[in-house]
Amino acid sequence: MKLRTSQLTSLLLVSSLLLSSLLLLTPKVKALGEPTAMVRFIPGLVDATAVNQEFDVACVIEEAYNLSGIDIMFSWNDTYINYLSHTLTFPVEDYPAPQPPSPYPGILHAPKLELVNAVVDNTYQAAIATLGGPGFNGSGTLVVMRFRVKYIPWDFEIAPDLYIDTLLHFMSIDLARSTAAGGGSLNYNAEDGIVRVWGKPFEYPPWPLLKVTDQTEA
Repeated sequence: MKLRTSQLTSLLLVSSLLLSSLLLLTPKVKALGEPTAMVRFIPGLVDATAVNQEFDVACVIEEAYNLSGIDIMFSWNDTYINYLSHTLTFPVEDYPAPQPPSPYPGILHAPKLELVNAVVDNTYQAAIATLGGPGFNGSGTLVVMRFRVKYIPWDFEIAPDLYIDTLLHFMSIDLARSTAAGGGSLNYNAEDGIVRVWGKPFEYPPWPLLKVTDQTEA
């Protein structure tokens, strides 16, 4: 789903207000014995070698504990890749099996509240929550994104390097702890994804490309 920037601004405002109520405006204090969640992409590294190559990347949350709400925004460099489609895998009851390329099922429990699930230009945001259901524990898949390689530079354009690393970059993350577990936000670590764009080799045309004959008359 592609939206205009003005629409996204409105959605972000609404999601911010609603998510703040879920977070109860409490500090990010780690509960005793609570693991630190990990937010990352699977695969963490994608090799882009040809124009029109398509690939899937899953955004996952690992080691979640009493998770009841998620607000995540990430972006990509649209010089090199184009967004094609995405699937928000929420709630886990609707996506109980692994969601390739992720080894994990969907995330959060029903009943669901979907505030934002939008792509604008080169940015994606999901703001979702469980309404009165149990907190989510373990590892789950938030969204599966499909991209297409748009541009591959010549090797001489990036020499002496062989490739360019462009990021799937997390712009903001908030993970809400369930009110039954005290509310607030979960602690987490985050790791950007990498799309490695390999330069295409330049080859000179075979020599001689043209045969020139001097037929000067006497």
